[in-house]
Amino acid sequence: MDRKESRTGYRIGVDVGGTFTDVAVEHNGACRTGKVLTTPHDLVRAVLDGARLALSRAGLAPGDVGTVIHRTTLATNALIERRGAIVTAGFRDILEIACERRYDQYDLSLEKPDTLVPRERVSATATRSTKSRSSRTVSAVVVGTV
Repeated sequence: MDRKESRTGYRIGVDVGGTFTDVAVEHNGACRTGKVLTTPHDLVRAVLDGARLALSRAGLAPGDVGTVIHRTTLATNALIERRGAIVTAGFRDILEIACERRYDQYDLSLEKPDTLVPRERVSATATRSTKSRSSRTVSAVVVGTV
């Protein structure tokens, strides 16, 4: 089996960014792409539009896809821009703790860099935000000004 083809079909990769949503599909040794504007009010729309574009360029139908690989820079952008974040309940301090890395683990007076998002702008939620579309359910991490 060709590495570009999964057991049940071709792989498609999606990257939802703040400005553009990029979609790529490998087909017969070539990579076909689709780049569309991100639709902040309905992220799924840009993903589907980009997928349709990339699949049509590859001569494939949605049913030919067996694996979808998704990533987003939206959460990273919100953190870097210090707009806020919503995290899973029990992990409110995760951004402040970071990876508990220290430049010098024995330096008790170490000054850490500012936290990306101040604690007062981080909220915790017990559940994920979900949006139902047709018979599918799309889960999303919600990030925004808190």
